[in-house]
Amino acid sequence: MLFRSASGAVVLRAGTTLSAASVELQSGATLSGAGLVSAPISGTGAVAASGGTLQLASAVGSGLVLSIATAAASALRLDGTSTLAPLSLTNANQTLLIGATGNATFSAAQTVSAASIALNAGAVLSGASGIALAAAGKVTGAGTVAAQISGTGTVNASGGTLVLAGGV
Repeated sequence: MLFRSASGAVVLRAGTTLSAASVELQSGATLSGAGLVSAPISGTGAVAASGGTLQLASAVGSGLVLSIATAAASALRLDGTSTLAPLSLTNANQTLLIGATGNATFSAAQTVSAASIALNAGAVLSGASGIALAAAGKVTGAGTVAAQISGTGTVNASGGTLVLAGGV
């Protein structure tokens, strides 16, 4: 089954699952909330994690606009292959989580002002333009960061080995 939204909003609540062969979000369409999407997502619409963890279990297309709300405990979890435009990561309530099977690549430089990027063991995060950490920005967990990390933020290995293949 193909799930397609040409405009309007699809809101997931924590504990819900959107399951389909694929999900296409066209310009103007938004998928938001918390829950599990167990299908590849493509298109030029928007995906917004808010009020819990929004888990994208499959590939995420590069044309989508991804965001994480600043509401308490808002997290976007990526478990598939994803190419990401830089996200606004400016609040301590925001977490970008790369799951154990996730392989995420930033298409441009990513700045983390006050949020966290967390990796599970086995995860890969890359980006040729690097990741800049402001004083309150964090990269934590286990896995591989194949992007240059710069700035004054915190890098902390937890739950296994955190490989910094891009340098610090």
